[in-house]
Amino acid sequence: MKWGFCYWIFPFLCCIVLANCAHVFNWPEPSRHGIYMVRQGDTLYSIAWHYGLDYRELAAWNHIAPPYLIYPGEQIQVVGHSLGIGVTATRSTVTSSPQPLARRSYQGPWVWPAVGKVVGHFTGVGVNGSGIGIVGTVGETVVAAHSGRVVYVGSGLPSYGRLIIIRDSPEYLSAYAFNQHIKVAEGMIVKAGQPIAVMGRRDGRALLHFEIRRRGHPINPLALLPRH
Repeated sequence: MKWGFCYWIFPFLCCIVLANCAHVFNWPEPSRHGIYMVRQGDTLYSIAWHYGLDYRELAAWNHIAPPYLIYPGEQIQVVGHSLGIGVTATRSTVTSSPQPLARRSYQGPWVWPAVGKVVGHFTGVGVNGSGIGIVGTVGETVVAAHSGRVVYVGSGLPSYGRLIIIRDSPEYLSAYAFNQHIKVAEGMIVKAGQPIAVMGRRDGRALLHFEIRRRGHPINPLALLPRH
């Protein structure tokens, strides 16, 4: 009787665990009309990152003005914009300063986000090929590679673990993946070299996955980072 109960309850518990983790590991695909339903924790930047889009282009398709606030349950057009499909969700009017911080450029050079050995090669394809991996040590500090505004902190993007995205300029975004501890919050302005996280683990080793995207497209970080 005892084993029979365990045989029944184990699959049930597994279903509960998987259901609770779905918001982290499963990214819902858009509807056949190219509509994505905003979830708790999403930002315009994380949605654009997932679909490989320029956040400004995504904002323009959906008539979203700086500072680009979106809300759970809102419908965002992510594909098929050329077909003239409109966004049906009702948006809240957001007032901002005459020169919104979302448009600000942050000056200064790029610095290395962590100390360690670079592994892998940039190819522009897939998660691994969209950036570089930096193998360090457990507890290694991760710093902002460029001054900017933190526009995303969370675990909602598959294959990136605990992720930070920083808007370094109107054209550039940088991303820091697989963090163990995060020291910043969305909306914070950080300076190049400022600690933002503690390096986490991937595939059994301490590693930071680092990406830079220009207008939504990944570029080789080594083109901007200073030579060792």
